[in-house]
Amino acid sequence: RVWSLIHQLPEPQQRALTLTLVSGLSTRKASLEEGISEAAFRKRVSRAYKQLRDVLSEELENDFGE
Repeated sequence: RVWSLIHQLPEPQQRALTLTLVSGLSTRKASLEEGISEAAFRKRVSRAYKQLRDVLSEELENDFGE
């Protein structure tokens, strides 16, 4: 399920997670590969995680009610 959610993220966020989680690159190496600063890359990863958390949280609320 998580992978299907990742594929719904904007392309830059998908690449950021793929480079760090799947390829195992450090944020420094991944940022160089993407051609952006390390701070910008970290922000991209952070936004991707936040979006995933929000979607999963919403799904859990819908499944279990609140």
